[in-house]
Amino acid sequence: MHTTITVDLNDEKNVAALKEAILAFHANNNYSDTKVHLAIKERFGILPKEQTLRLNSTFGLALEDDQTMDIYKIKDGQTILLSLGEFQIVVRYGMKRHSVNVKDTDTVAILKERIVKIKEFGNIPPEKQALRRSNRPDGNILENSKTMNDCLIVNGATVFLSFIFTIKVETQEPLIIEAMKDKMKDKVLMKNNMETIVFTIEVEGTDSVATLKKNRNFALFLLARKPVTRIDGKPVTLTLIRIFSKFRSLLNNTFGFPLEDTKAMEEYVIEDGQIVLFSIGEFQTNVKYGKKSFLVDVKDTDTVATLKRRIENIEQFGNIPSEKQILSKQRNISRKRRGEVLDNDSDPMD
Repeated sequence: MHTTITVDLNDEKNVAALKEAILAFHANNNYSDTKVHLAIKERFGILPKEQTLRLNSTFGLALEDDQTMDIYKIKDGQTILLSLGEFQIVVRYGMKRHSVNVKDTDTVAILKERIVKIKEFGNIPPEKQALRRSNRPDGNILENSKTMNDCLIVNGATVFLSFIFTIKVETQEPLIIEAMKDKMKDKVLMKNNMETIVFTIEVEGTDSVATLKKNRNFALFLLARKPVTRIDGKPVTLTLIRIFSKFRSLLNNTFGFPLEDTKAMEEYVIEDGQIVLFSIGEFQTNVKYGKKSFLVDVKDTDTVATLKRRIENIEQFGNIPSEKQILSKQRNISRKRRGEVLDNDSDPMD
């Protein structure tokens, strides 16, 4: 609750003493405004440490207790705004809203601890919370050490919450490996006899896939200082791994589906610690097996042998071993001609 009052003071009094005087002033009923009388009576007994004094408006700077009146150039008869106790703000997470009680002196870190207890939000840990005053992704994230007063958060204000994911971006792109392995030796490992680089990056659930590609850490990983959407003239593709229980050991395979640039990360229900594959110039091809069909991600440089290894992971096809597969490409669907059998070493796009 906020009440506007007028008090008598002198330059020697500090703000803490003024709070004591205001409490006594109200307790003695030495005021004439009925609305103020009722408001103070309702809040009577609140200690000075639970009061906040401001100049001019609810958005004014809070007066610090150890400062004197002359520091703030407060004149005789000036109006000072008194804020008593806690007030309510709204925390918004996607389409969900929740009211939280805070005080002017509460820090953002304290607010995050209260948000942890909100079950509707999924009890998000403080280190995974990003809070902003606006719902724009490019808005400044509120710092943990800042108070509600520092952030100009007042009664009825809305604070926007988003979830911070730590994801692993993995690539086996020869172009990237060759350029990066000397400078990132600690991040190069072997998977399926292929050199692989894995690095972590933080993104917010509300970030689009396109935003992830433009992430500063992603750009620095590629030794670029600008948004990275194409490399060597080919589009950058991020692929979310489909995790099947029997194939958890094959997470480095590129079997999955490309993430669309326009969609938010949270639309894919990406979990914290999720692996996302990074590749260049990937596209989808349709594999038919009888009446069944399945889209598989491939690149221009993939061999038929690589395609067969991905087909092994398709449960709908019965996980057919590579050596049992015969792939052919139908060149004229309208005439139903038998397709040409593809060799393991050939390019499926030839």
